[in-house]
Amino acid sequence: MTVWFNRDRRDGLLASYIGVLDGCERIYAIDEGGRQVSSNIHVDSIDVSAYGQDLSRRPYSVSLSVLSNAASLGAFACNTYTSQVTQGACVTVMYGVTS
Repeated sequence: MTVWFNRDRRDGLLASYIGVLDGCERIYAIDEGGRQVSSNIHVDSIDVSAYGQDLSRRPYSVSLSVLSNAASLGAFACNTYTSQVTQGACVTVMYGVTS
Protein backbone atom coordinates (compact mmCIF):
# COMPACT_ATOMS: atom_id res chain seq x y z
CA MET A 1 0.00 0.00 0.00
CA THR A 2 1.39 3.39 -0.96
CA VAL A 3 1.35 5.79 1.97
CA TRP A 4 3.67 8.67 1.08
CA PHE A 5 1.70 9.76 -1.99
CA ASN A 6 -1.70 9.65 -0.31
CA ARG A 7 -2.36 12.43 2.20
CA ASP A 8 -5.07 10.61 4.18
CA ARG A 9 -2.98 7.45 4.51
CA ARG A 10 0.09 9.50 5.46
CA ASP A 11 -1.89 11.35 8.16
CA GLY A 12 -3.32 8.04 9.38
CA LEU A 13 0.12 6.48 9.64
CA LEU A 14 1.47 9.46 11.60
CA ALA A 15 -1.60 9.42 13.87
CA SER A 16 -0.87 5.79 14.72
CA TYR A 17 2.49 6.84 16.22
CA ILE A 18 1.60 10.01 18.15
CA GLY A 19 0.27 8.11 21.19
CA VAL A 20 3.24 5.77 21.48
CA LEU A 21 6.06 8.32 21.21
CA ASP A 22 6.65 9.41 24.81
CA GLY A 23 6.62 13.20 25.17
CA CYS A 24 5.70 13.82 21.55
CA GLU A 25 3.26 16.73 21.27
CA ARG A 26 2.97 16.96 17.50
CA ILE A 27 4.06 14.90 14.52
CA TYR A 28 4.09 15.81 10.85
CA ALA A 29 5.94 15.08 7.65
CA ILE A 30 8.00 17.47 5.55
CA ASP A 31 9.75 16.98 2.24
CA GLU A 32 13.42 17.65 1.49
CA GLY A 33 12.70 21.29 0.76
CA GLY A 34 10.98 21.92 4.09
CA ARG A 35 7.39 21.97 2.79
CA GLN A 36 4.90 20.25 5.11
CA VAL A 37 3.30 17.28 3.34
CA SER A 38 0.96 16.17 6.11
CA SER A 39 -1.43 17.65 8.61
CA ASN A 40 -0.25 18.47 12.15
CA ILE A 41 -1.09 15.37 14.14
CA HIS A 42 -1.74 15.95 17.86
CA VAL A 43 -2.69 13.34 20.46
CA ASP A 44 -6.33 14.44 20.40
CA SER A 45 -6.73 16.20 17.05
CA ILE A 46 -5.56 16.60 13.47
CA ASP A 47 -4.97 20.12 12.13
CA VAL A 48 -5.36 19.94 8.35
CA SER A 49 -4.73 23.69 7.94
CA ALA A 50 -0.98 23.16 8.43
CA TYR A 51 -0.66 21.11 5.24
CA GLY A 52 1.56 22.75 2.62
CA GLN A 53 3.17 25.36 4.82
CA ASP A 54 6.79 26.30 4.18
CA LEU A 55 8.89 25.26 7.17
CA SER A 56 12.25 25.72 5.47
CA ARG A 57 13.23 28.63 7.72
CA ARG A 58 12.54 26.83 11.00
CA PRO A 59 15.57 26.20 13.25
CA TYR A 60 15.55 22.46 12.57
CA SER A 61 15.52 22.94 8.80
CA VAL A 62 19.29 23.41 8.71
CA SER A 63 19.35 19.66 9.34
CA LEU A 64 17.38 18.83 6.18
CA SER A 65 20.55 18.37 4.14
CA VAL A 66 21.56 15.52 6.47
CA LEU A 67 18.54 13.56 5.25
CA SER A 68 20.14 13.01 1.85
CA ASN A 69 21.54 9.78 3.29
CA ALA A 70 18.59 9.02 5.54
CA ALA A 71 18.70 5.26 5.20
CA SER A 72 22.00 5.07 7.05
CA LEU A 73 21.37 7.83 9.58
CA GLY A 74 18.09 6.91 11.27
CA ALA A 75 16.66 9.45 13.71
CA PHE A 76 18.42 12.55 14.96
CA ALA A 77 17.50 15.57 17.06
CA CYS A 78 18.24 19.21 16.41
CA ASN A 79 19.44 21.65 19.05
CA THR A 80 16.90 23.08 21.49
CA TYR A 81 15.08 26.16 20.18
CA THR A 82 12.06 28.29 21.10
CA SER A 83 8.77 26.99 19.70
CA GLN A 84 6.83 29.51 17.59
CA VAL A 85 3.62 27.88 18.80
CA THR A 86 4.17 27.56 22.57
CA GLN A 87 7.10 29.96 23.09
CA GLY A 88 8.66 27.20 25.20
CA ALA A 89 11.85 25.25 24.66
CA CYS A 90 11.47 22.37 22.26
CA VAL A 91 13.47 19.84 20.29
CA THR A 92 12.57 18.46 16.89
CA VAL A 93 13.41 14.85 16.16
CA MET A 94 13.70 14.03 12.48
CA TYR A 95 13.68 10.67 10.78
CA GLY A 96 14.45 10.24 7.12
CA VAL A 97 12.08 8.14 5.04
CA THR A 98 13.12 6.44 1.82
CA SER A 99 11.14 4.37 -0.64
